[in-house]
Amino acid sequence: MQRERTVSAIQVVKSNPRFPSAEVQIHDRVTELTQRTPPERIPEGTPERLTFAVSLLDIRAEAYVELVTDMSSQDAFVVLMIEFKLRSGEAYSGFPRALLVESLPELEQRFNHWVTEGYRRLASLQEAPHTPTSDSDHTGEDAAQRRRAFILPLLKEKGFSRSKWASEAGVDPSVVYDYLSGDSDPRPDSKKALAEVLGLKPSALPE
Repeated sequence: MQRERTVSAIQVVKSNPRFPSAEVQIHDRVTELTQRTPPERIPEGTPERLTFAVSLLDIRAEAYVELVTDMSSQDAFVVLMIEFKLRSGEAYSGFPRALLVESLPELEQRFNHWVTEGYRRLASLQEAPHTPTSDSDHTGEDAAQRRRAFILPLLKEKGFSRSKWASEAGVDPSVVYDYLSGDSDPRPDSKKALAEVLGLKPSALPE
């Protein structure tokens, strides 16, 4: 049953033009994680292995939450989060999901967090869209590539995820997601807060 639901959910999110970028992001970050922390060197069922499993869940969730644009995609995101939670449970325990009696509290907490982030993003898109960039050269993939090339190394250096950056700046995560996706510019107060967290002036953030 979960397999069929997951297949259907994937078909929904595949309709989003950002889906390939999400897949590339997951691949690159999982590769980076496994190179930094080879799972074969971490005994299953240990706290270190749990940290690894939670990181896998967060990497997948952070990429896919950007694909939430309406209620249908949010429903698909929730189904995929269930799948990601099960995969992380397998990664932690070494047991197939059929033998997992219950979800770990740490994984359940992250699952609930990301489901809420999906609803928060959806609410933000529906109720308070950000002011779009007026210069067409500063929108779309060109802007996204420019912004990510500058910002992502800084986040990595500080050990921040995108949602953590938003949290530290006191802004909605959708502000960060939309900025890095090239969809919109943050409002001046949000831009100032995001820059200060990184130790920058607002003008240093790429347009």
